[in-house]
Amino acid sequence: MPRELEVVVTAERDDSAHGALLRFGSDDLAGYGADRTVPGRADPADPVGVLSARRIRLTVSEAALRDVRSGAATGTSTAMSGRVGIDGTWPDLARLRRATMGRRFRRYLDALGSPAADAPSPPVPAHGADLVVVLAAPNGPDGTLSPMARDRSRAAARLSAELGATLVLTGGFGAQFNTTGCPHWRHCRDWLGSQGLLPDRPVIAMETRHTYDDALFLRELARTRAVGSINLVTSDYHAERVRYVLDLVLPTARVTPVPHAELGAEAEARLWRHEAHALGKTVAATVLFGPDRLVTPLERGPDSDIAERWVPTPDGG
Repeated sequence: MPRELEVVVTAERDDSAHGALLRFGSDDLAGYGADRTVPGRADPADPVGVLSARRIRLTVSEAALRDVRSGAATGTSTAMSGRVGIDGTWPDLARLRRATMGRRFRRYLDALGSPAADAPSPPVPAHGADLVVVLAAPNGPDGTLSPMARDRSRAAARLSAELGATLVLTGGFGAQFNTTGCPHWRHCRDWLGSQGLLPDRPVIAMETRHTYDDALFLRELARTRAVGSINLVTSDYHAERVRYVLDLVLPTARVTPVPHAELGAEAEARLWRHEAHALGKTVAATVLFGPDRLVTPLERGPDSDIAERWVPTPDGG
């Protein structure tokens, strides 16, 4: 595991840069120095091969920081979109996930003054309806669910029936999982109905775009009513990143991982590799910006064929 993380913030108008050096133990921040003047590019005396062995360097522009702080973008979307550079590897950075949950690291975020560093929701008393949440997975251009989406939906429906819990379907639109004209949750609902798995109890839908949305939408829902347990059902390869995000913003929620017998070895290995990179970028976003926050208010109300539907407000509030 890397023990040092160097953060370099590049200026917009010249070659100057500043940043911080963070030192980590196995489960927390061990120390850091801020406002260091550092070269804008990697030091030739400290090549990438040496960096990746003991230290990882993250590079971000002042413009990207400003966009996150103003609410124009989330930290995770900034990292995922390539606006954060790395000398080292994302899977190596993912190994620091435990350390970014420690108390000293939280104090580091407070020192940054990041507006994204919202405190997680307090523990919810065990009363009210239990929730079982199925996280979105890809569907085809005609709405046909992928094996991952079918397995997740089936497992969630069965778990909600076993617990007598309210089923929550997630997923709106996104290039990575749904490019149809219909939100992903509707494709899941239709498939569950065709399989005789749609519960008789009211169903909630959330038009989320990605993993962080799932957690943040659920936190908002939990603030509007008394709930019991919250159990998120997702693929086994995705579960570690879901757990990390929940620990940041909704720590009382649980994760149920689902295996996929239909996936071949090559496809499964590719998904695990993708998740190792995605988890590393999520850790990077946490280090640079703190936990994500909702940048667009939500609205909720009944739908023609569902009890309750949560969507971002069209005009941003």
